[in-house]
Amino acid sequence: TIDLLNVSFDGVSAPDRISALSGLNELQRISSSRRWRLVEIDAKLSNLTSEIEHLKSLIYPSETYMDLNIGIALWLAANGEGVVNGNSSNYHESGCCSYKYKSDARILLVGSGADEQCAGYGRHRTKYKACGWAALDEEMKLDMHRIWKRNLGRDDRCISDHGKEARFPFLDEDVIKCLLEMPLWEIANLDEPSGKGDKKILREVAKLLGLDGAAVLPKRAIQISMANVTDGRVHTMITSAFSHMNTEHLIKNMIALYFFGNSIGNYFGPRFLLEMYIAGAVTGSIFYLANSFFTARSLKGTEAKRCLSIPGLGASGATNAILLFYIFCFPNSTVFLHFFIPVPAALVGALVIGTDLWRVKQGDKHVSGSCHLGGAFAASVVYAKFIKHWI
Repeated sequence: TIDLLNVSFDGVSAPDRISALSGLNELQRISSSRRWRLVEIDAKLSNLTSEIEHLKSLIYPSETYMDLNIGIALWLAANGEGVVNGNSSNYHESGCCSYKYKSDARILLVGSGADEQCAGYGRHRTKYKACGWAALDEEMKLDMHRIWKRNLGRDDRCISDHGKEARFPFLDEDVIKCLLEMPLWEIANLDEPSGKGDKKILREVAKLLGLDGAAVLPKRAIQISMANVTDGRVHTMITSAFSHMNTEHLIKNMIALYFFGNSIGNYFGPRFLLEMYIAGAVTGSIFYLANSFFTARSLKGTEAKRCLSIPGLGASGATNAILLFYIFCFPNSTVFLHFFIPVPAALVGALVIGTDLWRVKQGDKHVSGSCHLGGAFAASVVYAKFIKHWI
């Protein structure tokens, strides 16, 4: 029996959960005699507050949000406690459709090294398109030289915290030797689109094994950061507005969207509301990236690189655009602050913009004032052009 451990922070709707279920079906099809058990590990970041400090100590000296998110996922996977859906298994152990299960596997296989050796990162594509094969080769060598510091120590500590041993098949000496002996253009073809040319050699092996679905899966990224955008993942300027760091963040934005978005939708129509949301998301991302860029310029070395890699996630720019557009249109209306304090809408708008300017001045920590100001900019441009016709 092989336990397949899948961690999701969005339940069954998470793209990685959907991919895991698809992968399970393929594995059952090509190797039906083997027993496969998909352990679905669902978690909420808001329920892990007491564990966060411990996890920060495990991933240290890494300290970015991305490192923390990866560390949490590995730590939860190593714990191995989740639910098995009996209907998706090719065998039944408990006589029920779904049951709680804790994996007792002592060895965890981790995929580290695949992206580094097979040009799986967006920055590899960027480097190749800008400077060619030689520059790509140097970039991939750099990734392999620093993988022990960037990834392996973090991953090993998070997994061994549960008494499990991590093993890295893609970093097996024979695998590394084989890949080093192959021409780089046989390993990857970055002239082809994502999901086809990146990790070309691994995709071809997957097809030979009958894993046709897994062979065409693209690498995903949803968070906005300067590193993501420069690596070619420009779509994160929009996708980052459709997910959130935690439940509290989501609830606050959705409350604002419900009350003010409902009014905007009633007055100007649902299409206008959607376009305003997208405009706020894009300008919020632009302002966030600009602030990251100028902040990094005042830093040096690893601090500058860390600043550029800090991801942003959430609909704050989009919802702020909708909120402030409403206030621009109806400045004399009454807004109930915290649901019960009546405040003139114009005053609320001044407080929102003033608070965000203060956040930027304080370093844009935790809550991104720059992203909010991007939403405010979108609202002001739309108001000036379509309501006042000043532009």
